[in-house]
Amino acid sequence: MPAGPIPWVGWVVMQDAPEYPDKFIARLVTNAPSPYLLIADTLAEIHGQLPPHLVHKERQPVDPAEVMEIWFSR
Repeated sequence: MPAGPIPWVGWVVMQDAPEYPDKFIARLVTNAPSPYLLIADTLAEIHGQLPPHLVHKERQPVDPAEVMEIWFSR
């Protein structure tokens, strides 16, 4: 049986997103739309809510201003 594409999963950490001003949020991103969202008052609280064993990626210049960092599953 041939293997299909490997699904990817990640969390995009944002600050001051328009719908959550003055909050840090992490939105789950996958190959398909996802309603999962973490909300916290501090970045440390968001980090504490993220699943273990994720790989950190710094934001890129092309990312929207509210994106702070991205975390991917291995």
